[in-house]
Amino acid sequence: MLLVGRKGGPEVRLVPAEGFDLATVNVRGLDRDALWKNLALPVVVPAALGGGLRIVDRFKPDVVLGMGGYVMAPAVAAARMRDTYTLWNLLPRVDGDNRVLVYERMAALVPPPDGVTREGVLALNQQMLDVWKLKLESSWGNNSSPTMKSLKKIWTTGLGEINGLQGKR
Repeated sequence: MLLVGRKGGPEVRLVPAEGFDLATVNVRGLDRDALWKNLALPVVVPAALGGGLRIVDRFKPDVVLGMGGYVMAPAVAAARMRDTYTLWNLLPRVDGDNRVLVYERMAALVPPPDGVTREGVLALNQQMLDVWKLKLESSWGNNSSPTMKSLKKIWTTGLGEINGLQGKR
């Protein structure tokens, strides 16, 4: 399990003291009192997303859970950009140029196997989709992974019993 926090925030001291690993992102929120301080946000926000992407690429999490705070946005956004499961479920729900973008991102993350063509996937050819899905499923993790077991234990201990993590909102 890896926690992500804000560089310079109290979590830098508190999280390691509790025995958890911590990665940090340089991010800050909107300053409503001194609006001039927000002039740096067009630089800070993309850099924070880049930091989130580096953390996700290095750690390769099975699950990303956002608990609020400004640092959550780049970490969760980075995970979603790397998430073929989310993209897979989005593929049949979009069309035209958007389907092309979803396909291209999925293909960059997990290239389609031999015999699965771009045209076939974009046309939602069920046979090709089934073949690619088998390959993609290996990147989706499973409920028996150590990370998923730890997360489920934390949720059930801290927040009461839940009926599984898949498909629940």
